[in-house]
Amino acid sequence: MITVQRKVQCVLWLAKFESVTLVRREYRSVFNEEPPHENNIRRWDKQLKETGSLLKQSRPGRPSVSNDTIEAVRASYLRSPKKSVRKCSSYVKVRQESVRILRASKKPKDNLSGAERKALRALRNNADLTVLPADKGSATVVLSTDDYNGKTRALLEAPTYRLLSKDPTEAVERKTNLLLKKS
Repeated sequence: MITVQRKVQCVLWLAKFESVTLVRREYRSVFNEEPPHENNIRRWDKQLKETGSLLKQSRPGRPSVSNDTIEAVRASYLRSPKKSVRKCSSYVKVRQESVRILRASKKPKDNLSGAERKALRALRNNADLTVLPADKGSATVVLSTDDYNGKTRALLEAPTYRLLSKDPTEAVERKTNLLLKKS
């Protein structure tokens, strides 16, 4: 595995020599090992020009399906359960495979009784109370709305947060680049 520093060196040599063959020769003579393939050198050059970095970029992976999309598919099938997967996917604008998976899935079993669900709905509809999930665990917290707003304001006051005189992004980038060069 070639280090980032050696990749950068290859790109620098490519800018200097303007020849991948010369870069490979220089690599072999300096590092006494088999040089990277010419396609890799060109790819590193392109990556550095496009992104400004030779570090591995995170890949997006599988796209997630939002709760709104799940509810749209569920509502579509509740309205007309015989609707085809193709029609539903075009209506909701989701891939057919996702619609098949959502159609086959079962709604999780409710862990509240009917009376508990009714009481929770009544608490949520009360404007004087705020119902929130707890920070830790799977508990539910009920606060008076005035207390909740007061705690929120207290978090935003001076000792906790302060306005910065300037954007620190450039300084952090500069320090990070220096650390990368040293390593």
